[in-house]
Amino acid sequence: MSLPAVEFRTPTAEDIDRLAAEMRDQDVAEMHALGYTDLRSVVQSSVDVSDWCLAVLVKGDLAAIFGIGQIGTPDDPIGTPWMLGTPVVARSRRILATLAPQYIRGMLRQFPRLTNIVHARNTVAAAWLARCGFVLQPPQPVGPHGELFHVFEMRASHV
Repeated sequence: MSLPAVEFRTPTAEDIDRLAAEMRDQDVAEMHALGYTDLRSVVQSSVDVSDWCLAVLVKGDLAAIFGIGQIGTPDDPIGTPWMLGTPVVARSRRILATLAPQYIRGMLRQFPRLTNIVHARNTVAAAWLARCGFVLQPPQPVGPHGELFHVFEMRASHV
């Protein structure tokens, strides 16, 4: 059995439009919980503030856009990994899971600490993050609606 063709590329305006239009329900819910309503602007802003980001296509269909931005200070740089997906992610989860570790290692080479938040109701993403080796903190209220989010973190020294 051969693996499906996976392409990683710089996101295009069409990729951003498609992701905003076809975003997974759990990602839409997460964006709304954070107070965002214009999904295209969220995707564009995420791309714009990233040190780097990639669109992921599986068999030519957009699965996700992911990347990493920087927070912290020059003395203590912290990477903020993010990913927003389409339903293609669920159909391609095995191949994407095999490719994810190399990108996480690349992020850790750039930043000794990675951290972000995930909606507590997004149990699929939270479980995936834990399988990848991220530590999830107990959920805390975040955003204008006070919905629960886990802070997740990984440090290069723990890999």
